[in-house]
Amino acid sequence: MKIDQKRAAFEAHYDELFDLVYKFVAYRIPNRVDAEDVVANTVEKAYRKIRQFDPARGELRQWISGIARNEVTAHWRSSRPVVSLDQLGPIEDLSPPMDGRISDEIMVEHLMENLPAEAKALLTMRYVDDLTYREIARCIHKRPAAVRKWFSRMHKRLQIQLNKVYES
Repeated sequence: MKIDQKRAAFEAHYDELFDLVYKFVAYRIPNRVDAEDVVANTVEKAYRKIRQFDPARGELRQWISGIARNEVTAHWRSSRPVVSLDQLGPIEDLSPPMDGRISDEIMVEHLMENLPAEAKALLTMRYVDDLTYREIARCIHKRPAAVRKWFSRMHKRLQIQLNKVYES
């Protein structure tokens, strides 16, 4: 594919690529202003480096997602906060609620931290990046039916783990 064709493809899919990058970055960088800066840097860098895009190695969505991932990593590395212990206030009570139930958010984090990296990535693609089973299948070179089956099995496993926690 020639450079003009690559640029034309980028421009034709700009809205879709921008939405993908924005969702990807906004989930990983909660500060809206910082997230928008990273999105702008990602899109600008992708357009500048469009020569490096190789359609034989994957789709434009995958390529720009890799650039976004690197930009997010660079953002966090460059903005590591330094907080003095004197600036910290009193530590709030971290004991579980009186009914003994742990909040859903904490439970999801707990379940996710025990998953393999591949499972975390697939769940993020589906529920954070809002990709369809077909889009995920294209990204990982599987059939959509296999991806749907994997999610079905994963939901059952997570439900079993969740039940175990609430039973104890």
